[in-house]
Amino acid sequence: ISRSTASAESTVLLQMLIHARSRAMNNEYQMPHGVYIDASNFVLFRGDSYGSAVATELTPRSTQVSATGDSEFVFTQLSGTTSAQSVTLASGVDTVDIDINGAGAIAW
Repeated sequence: ISRSTASAESTVLLQMLIHARSRAMNNEYQMPHGVYIDASNFVLFRGDSYGSAVATELTPRSTQVSATGDSEFVFTQLSGTTSAQSVTLASGVDTVDIDINGAGAIAW
C-alpha cells in the first residue's frame, strides 16, 4: 500500500501518537513516551525528549508528504498529558491537521 497521501500518512502518525500516549499512561519503564517527526521517519521514543531518548523505534515516512507545525510530542507518564500542539500533513490538495490538547486528547 502506498503511503504517498497525507491521509494515509496521518493514519500511521495517529497510531504512533496513540501508542506513545498509551505507553506513557501505563507508565512503561517509568518514563514519558513520545513521537518525533524528522525528514524521513516517524520516531517513537521513550524519555523526556527525543534528544535525550533512551530508546527509539523508527517508522519510515513518505517524502512526498510534508509535515509542518510541531515535530515533537511527549506524553507525561501516568497522566498522558502534554502541551497543546499540532501538526499538518500535506500532499498536493490532501491535507490532514492533527491537534493534541493539554490533556493529551488527539483530534484530526
